[in-house]
Amino acid sequence: MGNSLLDVCVFGRIAGREAAAYAREKYQPGRPHLDHVRAYERERRAAGVGDGRTSPMLLPDYVSQQVKDKRLEIKW
Repeated sequence: MGNSLLDVCVFGRIAGREAAAYAREKYQPGRPHLDHVRAYERERRAAGVGDGRTSPMLLPDYVSQQVKDKRLEIKW
């Protein structure tokens, strides 16, 4: 575990610093929004697809029904 742990520490730190620098450069103040969720809902309704959800949705589920069906076929 020695090399793996060192890799995680070193490259994780580098990745964090780079992500922070990128965010500082690209940040544009504005009001947060969920327009992508609204667009998803419009497309879903236009296609006549029901969602069958009982809880609030924060982010859309982009997994197709075909993939969901295959998940059910897999016997663990």
